Amino acid sequence: MIREPNIELKKTQAGNALFLILIAVILFATLSFALTGSSRTGTGNADNESGQIYATQLNQYPALVRSQILRMRANKVEIEQLEFNPPSDFGSISNQKFSVFYPGSNAAYALSAPALMANAQQGRWFFNLNFEINNIGSNSPGNMQGNDLVAFLPGLKANICQRVNDLFNLSTIPSVNSGAYYTQSIDYMDHSYSLPASETVIGDTNLSELDAQPFGCFLETSNNVYIYYFTLIER
Repeated sequence: MIREPNIELKKTQAGNALFLILIAVILFATLSFALTGSSRTGTGNADNESGQIYATQLNQYPALVRSQILRMRANKVEIEQLEFNPPSDFGSISNQKFSVFYPGSNAAYALSAPALMANAQQGRWFFNLNFEINNIGSNSPGNMQGNDLVAFLPGLKANICQRVNDLFNLSTIPSVNSGAYYTQSIDYMDHSYSLPASETVIGDTNLSELDAQPFGCFLETSNNVYIYYFTLIER
């Protein structure tokens, strides 16, 4: 005996499917409205959120460079031998073994995003042994034995600088009125770099809020420049 199709069951199933589709449309519309509304709540919140994202991303590039340096150190390259030449200088390096950014390296030479910088231009990273971060590694005043290998990005926007410090719960931007902190930060460790005889200290009586802090941001007031730093190798 051939049974007739269950018409009522099919109607019920079709009705359920339409109901689920309707619910999905409503949820999608609600989500779209919420996202649109949040984008219209003013530039202050948007700037804060983007600043937090940029601050988090800012640490990623020097961390990648640090990982490449550790690989080189495992191959018996001394910190004082490292060279951070850009690609245009590869013909001048003393030995490709010492070149952090040489082709085949796990870290590529890069500039920062314009959105990070006060002048809205790409920013240049600087790498050197001119500084000692107080209470990271050894403190050796008056000589370079305790100098740390540090990456610097001068010229940040003020709000990005503050968001960097927010990452370790520092609610201010420390400042120092000494041009040496700027001029030393933009010294570049390449094939012609001269090792310093002593150090500029971050975190002692100058910039004491950054004591023992491996990364952070400060204002150098004589040049009115916000400077980000990241400790690549502590000594």
